[in-house]
Parts: sequence; structure tokens; C-alpha cells
Amino acid sequence: MKKLKALFYKHHRIIGIVLFIPLFLTAVTGVLAIIFEEVFDNRELAKLMIEIHTMDILGIEDIYCVIVGIGMIWLLVTGLVLSGIFPFKSKKPN
Repeated sequence: MKKLKALFYKHHRIIGIVLFIPLFLTAVTGVLAIIFEEVFDNRELAKLMIEIHTMDILGIEDIYCVIVGIGMIWLLVTGLVLSGIFPFKSKKPN
């Protein structure tokens, strides 16, 4: 079990580092899009933020959503396993 947790920890750390920038960019541009549209009434900047938010600006919006979604599910699963919420009992010989 310790080997499995070590493997999950390793992959959790790597995927977390890789997904940090896309997730941070998505969060920031999502918030900025709302602020530009609702507070400053600037629809052009809001549209640009949404294009960056969805990666439509680079033309990779479909694959971007899938990669970030799968990465988030992986981080959730590995994080739950590493947290100890689901205790795994190893079989001990009597």
C-alpha cells in the first residue's frame, strides 16, 4: 500500500504542477470577464477574457477542456486517496 500511495503522491504532484498554470489562467480570466462586463461595462475586454478563459484564442478550446477536466478528476481522486479518507487495511498474517 505504501508503494501505491508513493506512486499516487508522485503523480498528484506532477499533474498539479502541470495544471497550475491552466487552472490559474482559467480562474483569473473567468473573474476578470465578469468584472469587465458587469462593473466596467467593457464588453470587448470581457469577450477577450472569455476567449482566453476557454482557449478559443488559440483554437484549442475542445482539447483544453478535456485535458483540464481529466486532470482535475485525477487530482481529486489521488488527493482523496492521499488524504486518508478511505483507509485501506492491509491483510496481516496471523
